[in-house]
Amino acid sequence: REYEIAAEVRRLAFNVAVAEQAIVVLGAELALRQQAADLVRRRKDVGEANDLDISAVDLELVEVQRDRRLAQIELDQARLVLNKGLGLPPSTV
Repeated sequence: REYEIAAEVRRLAFNVAVAEQAIVVLGAELALRQQAADLVRRRKDVGEANDLDISAVDLELVEVQRDRRLAQIELDQARLVLNKGLGLPPSTV
C-alpha cells in the first residue's frame, strides 16, 4: 500500500510540473502574439494592413490569454489535489 501511495503522489507531483510548464509555454506564446499584434498595428499605420488583419490578430491574442487563464486554473487544481494527496492544507504547495 505504501508503494501505491508513493506512486500516486509522484503522479500528482508530475501533473503539477506539467501544468507549470504549460503556463511557461503559454506565457511565451502570449508574448509572441503580443509582438505580432504590435507589428500588424504598425503595418496598418503605414497602410499595409487593414481592420480585418487587426481583428484577426486581436482574436488570436485573446484566445491565448484565455488558454493561459485556463492553464492557471488547471495548475491551481493540480496543486490542490497534490496537497490533498500529501495531507497538507490547500495553500501549502
